[in-house]
Amino acid sequence: MTDDDLRALAMVPGVEGALQTIHATLRDGGFVRDEPRVPADERARIVASMRAADSTADELHEVMARTGIVAELVALYACWAQELVMRGERLGGPDLDALAVELARRGHPLADLPMQRLPLEERARVIPHRSTVTSWTAWGYPFGDPGSGPVSESGVVPDRTALPDDPRIVAAYEAHLLYSNGRTDQRVVALEPPLHAAADPALLASLDLPCLAGGLAPEVHAIVAADAYTVLFIAATSGGAYGHPPGTAYGRRAVWRALAGLVGAADDATLFEIDTLASAAHWSSFGNASRWFDDVAWDIGIAAVGHEGRRLAVFAGTDTD
Repeated sequence: MTDDDLRALAMVPGVEGALQTIHATLRDGGFVRDEPRVPADERARIVASMRAADSTADELHEVMARTGIVAELVALYACWAQELVMRGERLGGPDLDALAVELARRGHPLADLPMQRLPLEERARVIPHRSTVTSWTAWGYPFGDPGSGPVSESGVVPDRTALPDDPRIVAAYEAHLLYSNGRTDQRVVALEPPLHAAADPALLASLDLPCLAGGLAPEVHAIVAADAYTVLFIAATSGGAYGHPPGTAYGRRAVWRALAGLVGAADDATLFEIDTLASAAHWSSFGNASRWFDDVAWDIGIAAVGHEGRRLAVFAGTDTD
């Protein structure tokens, strides 16, 4: 069964359509397979996105009640639940509680994601993706690009002391690196005196970032934490130029890892703690005409001033077909 066959089957509406998809997929090797350069549970991600686009929590509850939470379906239900959560559903009940317990028991990558959106996610401006038999569209902005007017230079650039790169920062761009032609750049520095504002063009230019080398002064826009989430979420769920998008569930997980790195959260910080730190930080988006950026469709530049103004983290990503 090809992915197009699977998508066509997954578009059959209603609970019976969902059950038909499940049984056919299990007969054809299941939802989790070992293939080179393809996420092992890609089939689960595909079916979850197709079902969630035109269903509610009631359908998921009924399907789970009819099949039980068997090992072969854990990946599907974990992804399906997260697809619904990011579309605004607040999930709960004995079956979802049992799923959460099973995910935790397995140490599943999605086990830490809650069954409702966090405050920052409630404020993020994204519209759900739609899938057809032959195409997949990414989550997107409801209108334009996030951000306010350009940030002007303050005339004061704090002293910068290099800090170790945080590997979590690139999490939202990992699929671009794995399956496409993505490249990333990052920098983390301590600031003295503290800066209680978004990074301005002079501060970013002072970091000698490869992504800004050889171009004009960076154009910088002050944004809020929810807009930073939006930019990272769209990057994390789309996956770049050559397919294998991580999907909503894994994209959501990647965004929270990226945010944790950008705001310098502790490794064991909860998502609610990361949410609080991100909401308190000063954010900006940036770009310029340097040759580092491919200027196709996947360029992002994000900077966060956090830890009471004493830490600046910068991330840039670009990709091309």
